[in-house]
Amino acid sequence: MARLYGTLGDITRATQPDLILRVVSFFESNFELQSKNNIHILFHDEHGSRINGIIRSRSMRLYRDVFKEGKVYAIHNYNVECNNQRINTTGHRWILVLHPKTNVFTYDGNFPHH
Repeated sequence: MARLYGTLGDITRATQPDLILRVVSFFESNFELQSKNNIHILFHDEHGSRINGIIRSRSMRLYRDVFKEGKVYAIHNYNVECNNQRINTTGHRWILVLHPKTNVFTYDGNFPHH
């Protein structure tokens, strides 16, 4: 049986479906005077909807070499937080939070370019 994946529009606080997402941009924030270094990722789904993702400092070593811009990934077991950034570049209500138990796999199936 084929595995079903959700879209960014399916995400709620109570529902986090497995997702297939392309990495649009990926960068690491470095604050020398703080221990709040994070990895920030901009994703888009098959419909072109965008969402921000974050990997916090305690999980950075697990994912630093996993994500590449332009590549597509299947993502399972993530958390969401309200997107209360001062500048919300995606307009999406949520931010994906990847943690040590998040599963990330390269996806080689069909995925549209947006």
